[in-house]
Amino acid sequence: MYLNKLINNNRLSKFNKKFFKKNINSKKKKILVEFYEFTPTTIPFSYFANILAKKYDAEINTFRLNFYTFTDKIKFFVKQFIFNYSNLYKSFGSKKIILPEVDKVSEKEKKYILNLIKNIKTKNDLLNLKFKNIPIGDYLYDEYLRSFNKITINLDTDHFRNYLLHSLKLTNFWFNKLDPKYIKSVIISHTAYLIGLLGTLAIYKNIPTYRVSLSSCFYLTKKYPKQFSNFHKYPSIIKRIDRKVKNPQIKQAKKKIIKYFLKKDLQKFKKTKKKNNKNLNVLVSAHCFTDAVHVHGIKNCFSDYYEWIDYIGKTSLKSKHNWLIKLHPSEYDNNLKNMNYFLKKYPHLKLLQKNTKNLELIKNIDIVLTVYGTVGREFPLFGIPVINASTCGPHSGYKFNHHFDNVLKYNKAITNLQKYTKNFKINKSKILEFYYLRYCLDFSFLFNSKYINEINENLRIKNLHPHSVSEIWLKDIKSDVHLNIFDQVKEFINSKQYRFTANNNDEYSSFIKLNE
Repeated sequence: MYLNKLINNNRLSKFNKKFFKKNINSKKKKILVEFYEFTPTTIPFSYFANILAKKYDAEINTFRLNFYTFTDKIKFFVKQFIFNYSNLYKSFGSKKIILPEVDKVSEKEKKYILNLIKNIKTKNDLLNLKFKNIPIGDYLYDEYLRSFNKITINLDTDHFRNYLLHSLKLTNFWFNKLDPKYIKSVIISHTAYLIGLLGTLAIYKNIPTYRVSLSSCFYLTKKYPKQFSNFHKYPSIIKRIDRKVKNPQIKQAKKKIIKYFLKKDLQKFKKTKKKNNKNLNVLVSAHCFTDAVHVHGIKNCFSDYYEWIDYIGKTSLKSKHNWLIKLHPSEYDNNLKNMNYFLKKYPHLKLLQKNTKNLELIKNIDIVLTVYGTVGREFPLFGIPVINASTCGPHSGYKFNHHFDNVLKYNKAITNLQKYTKNFKINKSKILEFYYLRYCLDFSFLFNSKYINEINENLRIKNLHPHSVSEIWLKDIKSDVHLNIFDQVKEFINSKQYRFTANNNDEYSSFIKLNE
């Protein structure tokens, strides 16, 4: 694996040196590119960085987010020497790597930070935390869960308090570092965790900020600070897309959903009619406890997945329904370990086997509970209603799901589930419309959405190594394609459009401008 990674990085470096011209730009003005150790993502990074550097007459610099001690720096540079990541970033124009060091915090800044910590009394206080009027709480929340494998936060522990102090000092560092006089643009890989926090700081400093990947890219704003922030606008967006662009993709959406969800032809599937029973089979589609809980925002009924499952557990004790838990497949063993706590605490919750098939669930489930999971676009196709404990999730713009962000209203819903199962009807075409908007409308550096969907399927099912993706790209990229991608990215940047949307009906993606 090491040798393949090294060879792959060297090949991509050669490509970059050949196709990206060395420009002598201002050394004072900077384009900051996240130093992200995932080779495929450096492909779109290289295009965005070079176009922005030319646009703003700025030098490209890469950066690492967290503080580095002297020992950390030694380890970092040894690792880069082994895998050649530093040269990979240099190959498309990066002049240096910024490794933050712990700054001396002024007495005024220290007092401000300590006062912020002092005023955090509840989890909601943390979620709504602002630094210099910039909302940062959900990023700090999610980073803590992920970094320390926690399923919730105990605000009173020294461990959390130390983390919070460290994170706010880091926030202070980047708040001061992101001076719009010199930092002309920022490119990041994600809009969750602390890297998302840095993006938000840049946005509020009025620095053009981009979340970039092979399969989707976004120009972030105060209105839309996260990737896929505009789910509620989907019904209006679809009206602005030419029929010749959207119709072929929507026709394919049904096949894609069924293939993924059922692994068989819908025509051969017959749904069993369930008996009219007061005791329902309720599927609780659990999420990965530690994975970017607030990736879509904070308009949720509960502060985290722990609180959500605990609430359902308490509800189950007062109910005669059958409460069936299906664990999220990502990091299954770790999720099982965490779920065992709830299974012991709430004996009415029953865990489904790991290999339970969706086909079995469709035949027997009456209703599904989730926060904002993909089950929301799957089960309604078969007449099974889905209740979301969120109003900012992917399906929030449509009525084929029920959405709540208020605990009182949510409680009223899950204690009267029969109401939602009676005469449940939806317009299935809206689900197909949603699927197209969510999964088939993005500009793809891997040529088009059909191609990248096949790549993602191979990554998941055939265990294709992620670094093989850049090998595929290098094999198929040609000079004219490179120039076309360059022009498409440039057009998107100049448009200031939130999402890098595209027509994916041809061999290559082509940018389409949608007036927001």
